[in-house]
Amino acid sequence: MKKLSDGNPFGAIPKGAVWEALMCYGESENHLDYGGYDGEALLQFKTTDLIKGGVSFDLNSNVVERNSGRMPKGTRLELIKKGEKLPLADKSVSTISAIGVVEHIADQKAVLDEFRRVLQDDGILILAVPGKHLFSFLDTQASHRKMKKGLEDIL
Repeated sequence: MKKLSDGNPFGAIPKGAVWEALMCYGESENHLDYGGYDGEALLQFKTTDLIKGGVSFDLNSNVVERNSGRMPKGTRLELIKKGEKLPLADKSVSTISAIGVVEHIADQKAVLDEFRRVLQDDGILILAVPGKHLFSFLDTQASHRKMKKGLEDIL
């Protein structure tokens, strides 16, 4: 089992895994954190020099409004609406993270197509969805969707 890097501000949680992946990748020019809620992950990626800049998108207007002013220079937290295309140029981001988000989206293929559109050819996509386990029946969120196809079929 690999030990977490000393500077990892998150520890052994999904955001910590993204931090570790970015650490291995090297400094990202422009990172997209999709479903980033309050922008905390993007803020930490920037302050620990894993990214030069980036954007975090989320659907929760109250959280975005409350937290967008605390983002460091070169980063931003923005509101996005359901089904909206990413307001980014083609091939404009070097890394993308979407942690615990895709399973909530009805049209997963459309979102993954958008990721492919904005991700540079040599970029990396860090995607995590919850797994099925012994206590999965306790997850009462009816909005969770099954990944209908393997990622290789979508991407």
